[in-house]
Amino acid sequence: MQKNYVLGTDEAGYGPNLGPLVVGCTAWEVFYDKIDILFELENRLSNIIASTPVELKNCNKILVIGDSKKLCQSGNIHTLLETLIPVFQIINKPVTSWQELLKAIADKDVNEILNSKSQFFICEDHLLLNNPAFEKNVEKIKKMFLQAEIILKNIAARVISPKIFNELLESLGNKSTLLTHVTMTLILSVLEMLSESRVTILCDKHGGRNRYVDVLYHFFPDCSVIEIVTEGTPLSVYRFQHLNKNIEFRFQSKADSHIPAALASMTAKLLRELAMQQFNLFWKKFLPNLKPTAGYPVDAIRFFAQIEQISKSIEIPKTEIWREK
Repeated sequence: MQKNYVLGTDEAGYGPNLGPLVVGCTAWEVFYDKIDILFELENRLSNIIASTPVELKNCNKILVIGDSKKLCQSGNIHTLLETLIPVFQIINKPVTSWQELLKAIADKDVNEILNSKSQFFICEDHLLLNNPAFEKNVEKIKKMFLQAEIILKNIAARVISPKIFNELLESLGNKSTLLTHVTMTLILSVLEMLSESRVTILCDKHGGRNRYVDVLYHFFPDCSVIEIVTEGTPLSVYRFQHLNKNIEFRFQSKADSHIPAALASMTAKLLRELAMQQFNLFWKKFLPNLKPTAGYPVDAIRFFAQIEQISKSIEIPKTEIWREK
């Protein structure tokens, strides 16, 4: 029997000059066959999922999945951890530390980082939030997902270090194309693990682009025909067959207003924030009074100017620290 899946993607760290670009992807199995699987998924989860901690408390819901930027204000990752640590357990990826998290969600990129001079992103293995209530909450979440006839199948991510970012930028030409490349390769890796199915894939718009048919032909070269359902500023939709899957791609402005993309956004944001904590700790060992950075333009210039001489003395090239765009 054909299965139904929804995939959601989103990124964190697209704008900064320091730190990694992170792209997250979530995959959900939906046990019903409706015309709009995404709508049905969110309708079924509406009594379970809150978009803010206030809604979680006031409406007796069990999990916060929402705008990662609002949930992680001023670098406070507590809400992200409270949602994601139990969720990782649900998909059989229990994590208690930063390095476990990286290996569980972005194993390919961990190996690349470990074999480069970018190890400042994983220099220490800090313990993550540990709460005895999590175990009880995991079972409750599983039960309520099951009642809604939904299974969260997978969460995966790409963590693109400045070194790889700069190499991709040089080969691909611009940052928007780079984001598309990283997102699509992540989607392909997640799709490989899904059986014969109908799949709805939700992505944010990349660089304001409205047309994606050429991108889809590039990453799905076996497709003879890709149907353009609609192309416009709010939404671009495409349908095609790929191997044993019927696929619908939706490129949508503010895609993270939907649960699958919002959870991907929260995953990407958590990985990015934890990587930057490690980055700041690494350089603080050399300069104890160094003010931490989030890596965004202007402040990134200040930070790099302060660490530049040290980076040269320990032979870490600028290309492994500074993203060119």
